[in-house]
This record gives sequence, C-alpha cells and structure tokens, in this order.
Amino acid sequence: MTVAVLDMPMMPMMMGWWQFTNRTAKAVVRLCDNGFSVEAAPLMRNLIGHAYAMNWLVDNGWPALRAIRAYSDEHRTKLATNVNATWNLPDPVTVDTAPLEFKEEADEKLHEQLLGELRNFDNLAKAYGTPEIHPVYRHHSALSHTTAYTANPFVIEKDDKLYFATEPQDAEVIVERLWMLSPSLRRLSELRRRQPGRRWTSRW
Repeated sequence: MTVAVLDMPMMPMMMGWWQFTNRTAKAVVRLCDNGFSVEAAPLMRNLIGHAYAMNWLVDNGWPALRAIRAYSDEHRTKLATNVNATWNLPDPVTVDTAPLEFKEEADEKLHEQLLGELRNFDNLAKAYGTPEIHPVYRHHSALSHTTAYTANPFVIEKDDKLYFATEPQDAEVIVERLWMLSPSLRRLSELRRRQPGRRWTSRW
C-alpha cells in the first residue's frame, strides 16, 4: 500500500520507523502468544524506544534529523575503527562524514540536547515528562544482554534444591505495554493527508 504524505523532510525516517515498529509489535505479539515472552524482551525494549523516538522526530523536525545523522555517523565510525583494528583487511575501511555547521550557538546547543536524548533513553523519557517508563525499559534492557536475568526464569529453587525448566516460570505478559504505539500512531496520523490513521487509532 502506498500513501500520499506531506512534503516534510522527516517523513522518510518517520515512515521507516513506523513500519519497523509495526512489524516489531507483530513479532512481540506472536512470540508472547507462543509462550516466548522472556525472549521477546529485546524486541519490546526496541519497540518502546522507537515509539518515543517517533514522537521526538515529529516534535523536533529537521534538528532531530540532524541529530540522527550525527548519531549514525558515530556508529559507522566506531564500527570502521573496530573492523580495522581486528580484521586483517588489505585496505582499511573508511567512513565519509560531513562536518556539521551551525549558524547560531542556540542551534548547536539544541543539537547537543537532541543528541543526548537520542543516545540515552532516560533523557528522552524525562524530556516527555514520563520518567516512570525508564524502569520498564531498563528491565527489558537487562533481558536484552547476557545477565542473570536471562537465566533466572528457567531456574527454580525449591526445598534448598535447584531445578531447571525448559519453559520460563515467571514469564510476564508484556503485550499490554504495546499501548506505547498508540500515541505514535496518532502523531503519524497528523502528518498524513486526510488523516487515514484515525480509523486505525479507533481500531487500536
């Protein structure tokens, strides 16, 4: 399906993120429906981050795009440095980045603020006045890395003995947290002609 969109520079990024979050949400639901709620945690963490980022992108427009570009350049540069240091390539990997220029000091200050929000979800949550979501994000972060939290659901302690299970014992139902997508859908709808997303919001 193709949809006519307003001529705004952030639209390609916004639509790309929307498709990504939509598909991620479907993956989370399917995993949870099949008993894989613990394994879905990394996807849930990603979903929460992108739901906030979509609102952040709409609210900040071009300065947000500039911050995304700068953050992406940081990642590409670090990856190239790591590859060159560890792989025996005949030619080193190079990354082309364009220096950022700011007309006023206020623009540079805003850029640093937005870059800080993009780098750190805690900053982004506070920027939207919802610091209470960060513990949820942090919990899913612990399940997204090699920690004891990824093993604990499969270990049962009873009568001073340890037992191991093939299914998680404290699998939490996290699908209800997909409400995070609803405000993002409304923001997307604001940017589309005739607001075709309004019907989707009602169905949600």
